[in-house]
Amino acid sequence: MIFEASNYIDKEKINTNQCPWVIELIKYINLNFPEVNVCSKCKIPTFANEDSYISFDCSENDLAFHSPDNNALEVLKTLLPESKLETGSITINYNEKYALHAIKIAVNYVFNPNKVKYTNIKKAVFISRPNRFIANIEIDGEHQICHVKNTGRCRELLIPGATIYVKKHNNPNRKTNYSLISVLKGENLINIDSQVPNKAVHKWLIQNNLFEDIEYIKPEYRYNNSRIDFFIKTKTRRILLEVKGVTLEKNGIAMFPDAPTQRGINHINELIKAKNEGYDSYIFFAIQMNASRYFTPNDKTHAEFKDALINAKKAGVKILAYNCHVTKNSISISNKCPIVL
Repeated sequence: MIFEASNYIDKEKINTNQCPWVIELIKYINLNFPEVNVCSKCKIPTFANEDSYISFDCSENDLAFHSPDNNALEVLKTLLPESKLETGSITINYNEKYALHAIKIAVNYVFNPNKVKYTNIKKAVFISRPNRFIANIEIDGEHQICHVKNTGRCRELLIPGATIYVKKHNNPNRKTNYSLISVLKGENLINIDSQVPNKAVHKWLIQNNLFEDIEYIKPEYRYNNSRIDFFIKTKTRRILLEVKGVTLEKNGIAMFPDAPTQRGINHINELIKAKNEGYDSYIFFAIQMNASRYFTPNDKTHAEFKDALINAKKAGVKILAYNCHVTKNSISISNKCPIVL
């Protein structure tokens, strides 16, 4: 990515390296993202990791922020409506209030340490799903068999002709060469990898985003007759947290489950017991898409799950829902989502 950036961001603007904003941003990147590389061949300050890059250049009146990350550029445009958005860059006037703070938010979008990353992602077309574990796909003009990393129904997503993104494997011992990662529903990219929500939440927890003073995190914690996704110990608390990945969406509303889940009800009942025994209990719905208006249990599919969730709330179990930032090759926990029970 560094050398791609240097190919076309090759102009010198006046006093870019002396710009107070750029100086502050360089300090911010070096402090918060030490793993990010600096481009030594670029004429303007350019930083890159394996996924993306950013560059800055200045004029007398404004600063230009360059990046192929459209989400970061759109965030800046939302926060700074007077800025000028173009393909691959956005120009911000120095008089914009809170501009420097907004740029730092965009930097976090590009170099988010909470991202779970995929490699060897390819675009394909979904054809059919003979069983829960296998899909027939078309990729590069050829029909292939693909592993489906989600045993849920996903009927509203896995429609013949749907655009999908798959991970190509280079393992001769695998039965399939591809795994299905995400599906494009309209303009919304939905990650359907059922294993990734726990990974994303784990990375997010490590950054102390939900609990302070974490001393210990144990995944797959055995409690009574269940395995709860995380046991978390802080200086003053013992916490059990169960993660549920959400892929079902209708009219901007995220819902769970997409199929009856007695296992989900069992987890809720165990968390109620744990709360009564002195643990802090949490249910965390990781919505595997970029934006939802709110989250609600899918009582049409499983009314008993909604009843169990309401009982859990009454018992003091904390119920959380967060949207995720999803791209074709990454996912990370994003913003908190309202819950309607």
